[in-house]
Amino acid sequence: MLATLDSPFLDDQYVFPYLGIQYLVAVANRIGADVGFTDNLRMVDVWNYDIIGISCQTPQSAQAYVICRFLKKEYPHITVMIGGPHATHYLDECKKQPFDIIVCGDGERVFERLLTGDMPQQRIYHDELTEAEMNSYPVPYRNKMHLDRYDYNLGGTKATTLVNSRGCPMRCRFCESAGTKARWYSVEHFEEEIKGIADMGIRAVMIFDDLFALNIAKVKPYLEILKRHSMTFRCFGHAATMTKEMAELLADSGCVEVGFGAESASQEILDTVDKKTTVAQMHDFVKNVTCAGMRVKGFFIIGLPGETEETFEKTHDFIKRYRSECPDTFDFDCTVFFPYKGTQIGDAARNGGGYDIRLREGLTWPRIDSGGYGAYKKRRGAADIVIETQDLSAARIGELQRNALLCRK
Repeated sequence: MLATLDSPFLDDQYVFPYLGIQYLVAVANRIGADVGFTDNLRMVDVWNYDIIGISCQTPQSAQAYVICRFLKKEYPHITVMIGGPHATHYLDECKKQPFDIIVCGDGERVFERLLTGDMPQQRIYHDELTEAEMNSYPVPYRNKMHLDRYDYNLGGTKATTLVNSRGCPMRCRFCESAGTKARWYSVEHFEEEIKGIADMGIRAVMIFDDLFALNIAKVKPYLEILKRHSMTFRCFGHAATMTKEMAELLADSGCVEVGFGAESASQEILDTVDKKTTVAQMHDFVKNVTCAGMRVKGFFIIGLPGETEETFEKTHDFIKRYRSECPDTFDFDCTVFFPYKGTQIGDAARNGGGYDIRLREGLTWPRIDSGGYGAYKKRRGAADIVIETQDLSAARIGELQRNALLCRK
């Protein structure tokens, strides 16, 4: 049985179906293995299963640890496995829990070999598929009855989710994927996935790749597929490459909204986190996307190293300007910075500093890393605020985030 956990990020758990375990279900189906999956492990008679695999993000780690300890106590015959981003970046913490198997990185090959008995018996597995190997595995398993439980729409059209690449070549210092090799699914693999979605009567997709619309030459064949299948879609781009030509191409292919990691409208902050964009490019992004007839959504982070009242006001002014000028086409979200392990800033902070952040009084890194922290935005706008800057207390960072979010009303 493969399981996902409750997301602390979402007000409604049935918005986006999780894709991670669906890749593994497809692998199991290909070799004829009997593998179930669930998004609610509490509703499963777990004693019927030999293996329980948990896909886990860091804010879900406390849930995963409680489930693991319960299973190993009550059903010691069950093999309990953990994978996902948390296992990859918080391996030492996972090793302290009674997981039988910990999978770091890509899971398809490890899972397939575990099912066939062709994997050396060990507790910890590390794997990274090449692009060719990634494309040798099937598209994620989708079941219409399962997808019908989720309620996500684009422009009034029922939509689902899709990821067409892994890794990110950018080097943002707050991101775990920074500087990792970008691996794309092939055009053929992408079309098979789009066709399967369309065959279930779903005519819209949210493409979750961090940088789907980064390069015209790279993305154009994929856009032709989306257009051929009359698929409405939403995707992400980058402020440095969202030209007028790129925006018009996206709109012509069926795109209705483009998101981008704006992070801050202070050039000082952008340079500190090595964003490789300028505030002028952010303005151009909004202009090019909206002029092409699409909506734009900017994602901002409050409390990055060096944040002050003045740098926040630059971000706040940017948001207020476009909420005023483009109330129907400009949206945004505003989260707080969380220093994850595996990021340049987070690792430096745990090893003595190097950036203008400090832990909130009363917290220690072992406590933060032990589970339960990591939600940079929770339900109804709450957040795990664990750091402060020289100028801003944790309480003030929370106030500034709430002030910014008022612009959405």
